[in-house]
Amino acid sequence: MFKFESLPEHICDSRKRQRQAVELGDRAPALFPYFQAIVDVRSSAIVGYECLARMNNQENKAVSAAWLFEDQSLSFEERRRADRLVREQALKRFASDKTAGLLFLNISPRWVTEAKLNTQLNSLRMIDKLGLDPRRVVVEITELGGNMKSLAAAIKAYKRAGLKVAIDDFGAGASQLDRLLCLEPDYLKLDMGLFKRAAYNTSSSRLLMALAPFAEHSSCEIICEGVETEQEYHFALECGAQYVQGWLMAPAQAELLPQHHCYELNKKNQRSYLQRKKQKIRSSVEVENQLRSCVKTIKRAIEIDALYELDAKSLAADGVLRFCLYSEDAEQISARYNVLGGHLSCDYPRASWCWAHRPYLSVVMDVASQSRGSYCLSQSYFDTQAQVLCKAWAAKLDDGRIILLDCVAAETTLFCEEKS
Repeated sequence: MFKFESLPEHICDSRKRQRQAVELGDRAPALFPYFQAIVDVRSSAIVGYECLARMNNQENKAVSAAWLFEDQSLSFEERRRADRLVREQALKRFASDKTAGLLFLNISPRWVTEAKLNTQLNSLRMIDKLGLDPRRVVVEITELGGNMKSLAAAIKAYKRAGLKVAIDDFGAGASQLDRLLCLEPDYLKLDMGLFKRAAYNTSSSRLLMALAPFAEHSSCEIICEGVETEQEYHFALECGAQYVQGWLMAPAQAELLPQHHCYELNKKNQRSYLQRKKQKIRSSVEVENQLRSCVKTIKRAIEIDALYELDAKSLAADGVLRFCLYSEDAEQISARYNVLGGHLSCDYPRASWCWAHRPYLSVVMDVASQSRGSYCLSQSYFDTQAQVLCKAWAAKLDDGRIILLDCVAAETTLFCEEKS
């Protein structure tokens, strides 16, 4: 089953004109595969292709036929027969070219549910018949739906035969996590709509940025599809993508490309990424140097008991949100001093609070307790009170207490420029 694609507006034909172009005859339209390259950002090589369904319109121009597989005017068997027609052509093409890499084939969970698992799956029969190495085929689960038990059984059959598995549109839908745990895929394709929204610095970005370490712990590799601009390529790298797919690299086409067709383009995009990233990091270092100076100022004020002489407005302008004193056991032993809004205020805990549950706290405090310097070792986190990205800073006082500060973190993620 073939999914809907993101195509530049100037080549998209309307659904009506596509329908007019279908010559059903025996209810089987003339369909054929196109292939869109998937590029490894590390080697700059094309490592495989996604198979996309095409048909000719009235001007004899190839257009997407993905809508056909959702057309309820066609029976389930008619749609499945059309799907197998395109799939078989793609498999034949790859069987004839051992240098073409991986072939990504879209598989509908709803259609897999209909398969009789006591017999060999149709795609496996095709692969055996054509003599294609099954390790070169990736079954791509395209959407939600279908019976999870049947889907899991089919995936096990594919894996036993040597095929790899990808989950498409990851991040769109509440049931994605249980699929990840159940299917144990080799690849995660980030949801294209979510990727594009997140690329322009929206709240969606925090979800995608969290997927990279999540995928690493799950032994998956990330693919970003729908990459159409250089800046979207930059954001794909920020998301931890090992592979990119989209019009920036190569449009879907009938013929397969030389393995290093995208080499120079990928290298150019990598260079521009590194240039932008260096600029971001330099700005971040400047911010952190300023915050290090703030830590020293607050530390000195505590040691001479002169907190209320601090310039709260200046501290807030430099990014300090609040600070507090802790024992070496992570127990809060002072009021929480806030400088939000440029005014120093205090929040007193109702009882002795321990903050050992903060995942970064033990590391930050341990390093701070063994040095007289100030350290920022925490990962960035979102502060719900200030509604900004933060990091924790720590320093040791002469009497052994630890001062911990919440400070605004400089944004180093390379989002796209705002669309005009």
